[in-house]
Amino acid sequence: MVQRLICEKAVELIHSAARIDVICIGTTKVVGDSVGPRVGSLLKAAGLPDRIKIIGCTDEPVYRGNLISMLMNLRNDALLVCVDAALSNNFPAINIRTGPMQPGVAVSDELPTLGDVSVLCSVAETIKELYLCSEDYINDIVEEAVTTLSTILSA
Repeated sequence: MVQRLICEKAVELIHSAARIDVICIGTTKVVGDSVGPRVGSLLKAAGLPDRIKIIGCTDEPVYRGNLISMLMNLRNDALLVCVDAALSNNFPAINIRTGPMQPGVAVSDELPTLGDVSVLCSVAETIKELYLCSEDYINDIVEEAVTTLSTILSA
């Protein structure tokens, strides 16, 4: 069962925003790191309100190699919600909180911190475990993240 940790302040920020950009980060080449693009694809198909823009999906993932250029797609006046897989000793879990996240920190990438709201999908405790995640396991986390985010974003 996927644990959900949801900060009420993050939900309030989302509900009060006139425009929201959701950037879903990760690569489809590693199952454990594919949470972001999978979430992005399902959110795009969810029929969310027009004020919400989804950036990053399985067809066009946002990953360390194109992150900086993909930031050009963000709207200046939008609340930025960032979705990414994470390593933690508390997994599987979805942690929705206020404040930025640091993409790539688990692999020592020096990427910019991003976001007004962060959605960290904890999938494993170590990099090795991240590479060993099964499709079914990741799909369970993705489905929980999409259900939770769709409900929050649609309200």
